Amino acid sequence: MRTKLKSNEIETTYDDGMLEVIEDQKTSELMTALFEYSKGLEKEIVKLRTQVNSLTAIDNPQPFPDVHSDIYEVFDGYAAYERFKEIFE
Repeated sequence: MRTKLKSNEIETTYDDGMLEVIEDQKTSELMTALFEYSKGLEKEIVKLRTQVNSLTAIDNPQPFPDVHSDIYEVFDGYAAYERFKEIFE
């Protein structure tokens, strides 16, 4: 089956395979953006925890002895993980 899409008065014809490739690319772009955003948030959390630790009085225990603890989530148990594995690595 062929689908015609118009963009700026130019008509382009795509077959089902090409439409699937385009959708996969869009999905991969979204997954990459979400992954990069989450990595940025993880870095910010580590930075903030480090800052909180540095502001803690010397005679008090640090609230975050391991600033990297309990931040990271593993998603390899999800069925779709294999499809996006290269993004997560």
